[in-house]
Amino acid sequence: MRILKSSASTGGSMTALAGAGAALVSAVLLLPGCSSKACTEIGCLGGATVTLAGAIAAWAPMLPMNLDACVDGGCQRFRVERDDGATICRPSFSGNGFGTWRCVTNDAGNVVLVVPVGSAGSHSISLVAADDANAQLFQRTGSVDATPFYPNGPDCGGACFQGTSELQP
Repeated sequence: MRILKSSASTGGSMTALAGAGAALVSAVLLLPGCSSKACTEIGCLGGATVTLAGAIAAWAPMLPMNLDACVDGGCQRFRVERDDGATICRPSFSGNGFGTWRCVTNDAGNVVLVVPVGSAGSHSISLVAADDANAQLFQRTGSVDATPFYPNGPDCGGACFQGTSELQP
């Protein structure tokens, strides 16, 4: 193998492999069993999106309310109330020992929850709403099927779990 050195105009030295050396390096990189797949390191947020279609209109007479959202035994409390003429969820984004939870309202009149799921399969969801005197307003139960999502491709790992469900408000 020959190593060629050439001086750059800045006075530095540049080294390059020539001839058989370059071919040898290429052959080693393409040996069977060696992977040439490059994986990105894109992350993803897992969670099940639960849409309560029409909830803003359906719940208007009951506001303000506390909404306890539970999935597989982990729960998060949200406050649904009117603020400057709009229906909002507070907190809109929070985390606890079970994961990240989100609650938002949209222009279509829906309340949308994103609840943490840490595995593939079916997950039980329950919602319990209560007024400020802690009197129960309603209870809803359902389930969501979560599937793995691989943002970098299935051969690169790094799965998060996602699913969607709709519950009656």
